[in-house]
Amino acid sequence: MLSASKVLGVPAHATTVRPFDLARPWLVRAIWVILPLTVGIIGDQALRGETTLLKASILGLGMLGWGAGLLALLVPHPLGLTVLRLLAPALVVAGIAMPLSEEIAPWQKAVVLVSLVLACLAIVSAETATWCVDGPAYPNESRHALSVPPKYFVLMVTVCVLTTCSVIAAIVLVASKQWIVGAVVAAVAAILGWLGPRSVHQLSRRFVVFVPAGFVVHDPIALLDPVLFRRSIVERIGPASMDTDSLDLTMGSVGTPLEVLLEEKVELAKLSDDRKTADVGQTARFLVSPMRPGAVLREAAARNYPVG
Repeated sequence: MLSASKVLGVPAHATTVRPFDLARPWLVRAIWVILPLTVGIIGDQALRGETTLLKASILGLGMLGWGAGLLALLVPHPLGLTVLRLLAPALVVAGIAMPLSEEIAPWQKAVVLVSLVLACLAIVSAETATWCVDGPAYPNESRHALSVPPKYFVLMVTVCVLTTCSVIAAIVLVASKQWIVGAVVAAVAAILGWLGPRSVHQLSRRFVVFVPAGFVVHDPIALLDPVLFRRSIVERIGPASMDTDSLDLTMGSVGTPLEVLLEEKVELAKLSDDRKTADVGQTARFLVSPMRPGAVLREAAARNYPVG
C-alpha cells in the first residue's frame, strides 16, 4: 500500500525535500489535466473538415492516451514512467500536425504548441522519472532514477516513436477505410505494442535506492542482479573526479556521475554489452549516474552517509 507521501509524489524523507519539490508533482499534473481544455477543444476544431469516423477515432485515441497519462501521474510507478515515455512522441506528432491545420486561428496554434511543449517537458523530466520509480518504495526507502545511457536513449526514442506512430497510423488508416494498408499497419502496431513497451520498461526499472540496511544499485541493464552495499562499509559518496578509475556502471550516461567508495570489496556481476554474459568480480569503488545527483547526495547526507 502506498504511503501518502508516495501518492503525492514526494520523497518519504522530509529532510531531503525542497519547497518546490512539494509543488512540482501537482504542477505537472495540472499541466496534463488542462490538455483536454486546450489541445482537445482546439483539436476538435482542427478536424472539422474530416469524416465523422476519422474525427471520432483520432479524438478517442487522444483521450485514451490522455487518460493513461493521467493515471500514470496520479499513481507514480515505474510502469507509469514507461507509459509517459511512450506518450511523449504522440505529443510531438500532435504538435507538428495541428499547427498545419487551416481550420484553427494562429492564436489557437500558439496555445496548442505551448500546451504540448510544457506537457512533453513535464513528463520526460528527471523529477517525473524519479517520483515514478519512487512510487512503489516502502516509506523507509528512497529511490532515485538513473540516467538513460546515450545508446539506450536512442533505442528508447526509436521504439517509442515507432510504437506510437504505428498505433496512430493504424487508427487513422482504418478510420479512413483504407482497409488493406490499415490492416498491415495494425499488425505492425500490435507487434510493436507488445515488444516496444517491454524493452522501454527495462529502462524505467533502473534506479538506486536507499534502504535501512544500505545503498542498492538496481540496474537490469548493467547488473545481473541488484547489489546491496551496506551502510557500514560506505566510505564516501560524492561527485566523481575526472581521472577516476572506479568501475563504471554509468554506461556513458550524460550528467554528473557519483562515485561510491567502500571500505571493503563487494562482489557484483556486470553484464556485457549484449547482456548475454556477466563478468563476476569484486570492487570497492564504482560510478553511478542518477538523473538528480544532488537529490541523491541530500538523501545520503540525511541518512548519515559520508558525503563529499
